[in-house]
Amino acid sequence: MHNKNKNELQTEKAAANIITEQEQLYSLFANSEQRALEWSAVLDSQEIPYELQKIDAGDGLLFTMTEKNFHIAMSNIDAYESERPFFERFQELFSSSSQAPLRLKRGIPVFIVVTLLTLFYYITGPSSVKGAWQTQGMISAKFFSDGHWWSPLTALTLHADFSHLAGNMLFFLIFGTAAALQVGAGVSLFFILASGILGNATTLLIFGDRVYNALGFSTAVFGVLGILAVLRLMQNLRTTKIASFYFWIPLIAATAMFGLTGGSGGSDLSGHLFGFLWGGILGIPLHFFEKWKKNLTLQTTMYLLSLLIVATTWYFAIKT
Repeated sequence: MHNKNKNELQTEKAAANIITEQEQLYSLFANSEQRALEWSAVLDSQEIPYELQKIDAGDGLLFTMTEKNFHIAMSNIDAYESERPFFERFQELFSSSSQAPLRLKRGIPVFIVVTLLTLFYYITGPSSVKGAWQTQGMISAKFFSDGHWWSPLTALTLHADFSHLAGNMLFFLIFGTAAALQVGAGVSLFFILASGILGNATTLLIFGDRVYNALGFSTAVFGVLGILAVLRLMQNLRTTKIASFYFWIPLIAATAMFGLTGGSGGSDLSGHLFGFLWGGILGIPLHFFEKWKKNLTLQTTMYLLSLLIVATTWYFAIKT
C-alpha cells in the first residue's frame, strides 16, 4: 500500500476544504504580487487553506477560502500588517501596488494639466491685475448677484501669484499622479475637478454672499487627497478589520497632511475643507473604476471631456 507523506495529506485536505464544503466562499485581495507572496507565507505558516488566482483586469491577486478560514486569515494578515513600519503604510496612500513606480508614464497626463494651468496663469496674470479673467472667474458674491454660475469651476484655474501656482502644481503633480496610478488619468482628473467644483459650490451655498474673493486649484488638490484616502480605505475593507488601527491609517495620514497644509495663512480654509470632504465622498464610487484603469478608450474620453468642460465653462464666463 502506498503511504502518503504529510505534505500530500495536507495538500489534499486543503483542496477538500475548498471544494467540498458547502459554504459561501470569501475573497481577500492583494494589490501586488509581492503582497500576495507575503500573505501566502502568513497563511501557509498557519496551515490555512486557500486558492490563489490572478485577476485578469488588474495587477492584483485573489485569495479564495471558506467563511471560517476567511475570518482566521483576516486576523493573521491584520496582525502581520500591523507590524509593518508606519512610514511604509503611510506611503501606500500614494501607490496602488509595489510596481507603481514602473508605470510613472501614467503621470504624463497629470503633467500636461500642470503645464496647461501654468500657461493659463501667464495669460491671465496674478489676481492683482484684476482684469476680465479675474472679474469673471473668481468666486465672489457675484455668484448670487450677477449669476456667475461658472465661478466654482473657473476659480480653480486662477491663481493669486506664481508662488500660489507653484505650490498647487507641486502638490497636484504628486497627488494627481498617485490617483492616476490607481484609477487612470482620465477618470481621476474628472473626479478631481468634480471635488473642486463641489467644494467651491458648498462654500458658496453655506456662506452665501459673505464669501470673499477666492481662487486657486488647491480646493481640487485637497479633493484628490480625500480621494486617495478613501480609495485606500476601500482597499483595506478587503483585507483588514475596521476596528484595526491599520485600517484607518490612510484617513489619519490624509487628515494630518490636510492639517499641516490646508489652513496656512491667507488660504481658503473652507474651500480646502469642503474639497477634502467631497474628495472623500467621491472616492467611494471612484473605487469601482479601478478595474478600468487600463481601458484607454474610457480614460482618453474622460480626460478630454474634463478639459472640454473647463474650456466650455470659460467660454461662457468670458462671453457673458
